[in-house]
Amino acid sequence: GWNTWFSPSMTAHVLLPYGFAVNLCFRDHAESDNVRNLKVGEHGLRPGGRSWNGEYTCLTFNTSGAKYTVESTADGKNQFILVTPECSGVRAPSMIIEACVLWGKEGAVSKENGRLSADFPDGYHVEVYTDGEPDFYLYSGSTSPFVSVKLDRPVSVSTCPCTAEEVRARLDCAREKVSADEARYGKNSSAYQAMKSCTAWDTVYEPEHDRICSPVSRSWSEGWGCDKPNSNNFYHWGGLLACVAIYYEEEKGDI
Repeated sequence: GWNTWFSPSMTAHVLLPYGFAVNLCFRDHAESDNVRNLKVGEHGLRPGGRSWNGEYTCLTFNTSGAKYTVESTADGKNQFILVTPECSGVRAPSMIIEACVLWGKEGAVSKENGRLSADFPDGYHVEVYTDGEPDFYLYSGSTSPFVSVKLDRPVSVSTCPCTAEEVRARLDCAREKVSADEARYGKNSSAYQAMKSCTAWDTVYEPEHDRICSPVSRSWSEGWGCDKPNSNNFYHWGGLLACVAIYYEEEKGDI
């Protein structure tokens, strides 16, 4: 299903097993570079509360002229993303919505009449919609089909036609479920939320062995193996805590 499986970027939403990614990049026109492949520690990124399974995610980050909140919710094979900007610059930022197939998996991505789509060998077809206003920003640095829209208001990105208001309603429901789950832990709810969020954001897809794993950090998900340069880096205590947490979530049926 949909989740933040792609280790280089926390604003990429990926559908497994297809490896189809909707990657969100950003352009603050007061700065010289596009913002892409965001991880903790970059542009003040703060991971927020989320579910294990990608049903709800939330994060915030900053550029010199804007603050961004990126939220998502997944429902089966449909993904709904809402990007809410707080802008202080003269010109609104641009959001670059890229579509690609990751990890050398089979599939074809295309753009027609301003809409991104992908097709896969088993016949599965997916389209990407946005209610953002096109701004025709062309210097994205993208090497795959993309759409660029203005971030002068909350903008939705989804795999079925939706307005920002409709996505907001879906997100509120998903967030309420996450909050209710955390509240069950009473005075320890904040500690549970922190551990769940940390582990869930660090859970990624590892293509070498075709598996889901939770390395100690997204930044240490690639290039840390002694004899295998693409290996992930695991620590005993971090792995133990992740296993214990996931065990109890599996018992509740949340994973």
